[in-house]
Amino acid sequence: MILARGKRGQNAASRVQKVFQRSPCFRPLRDKYGNRLGEFLEGRVEVIDGDARKPLFGISEPLLDLVLEQLDAVVHVAGSPISTVTLVTRCR
Repeated sequence: MILARGKRGQNAASRVQKVFQRSPCFRPLRDKYGNRLGEFLEGRVEVIDGDARKPLFGISEPLLDLVLEQLDAVVHVAGSPISTVTLVTRCR
């Protein structure tokens, strides 16, 4: 699961897709799967539209509970880690 927020007319899924298409860290996957990368990721990655700046990350409490049940790690790649601390605290 990836929590992402939309930006400048793009929804969260589009932003994440762009990262997979452009980021150097995903080059090995792009090299291996080529045009099928989206198909490969579709069954493995779920994008949740949220916002780390908002309470409960801008998602509903039931969805947050589902995320926490399946959460293995938190990787924060945005500008402010404040909400991440809240999530990690809640997971304990």
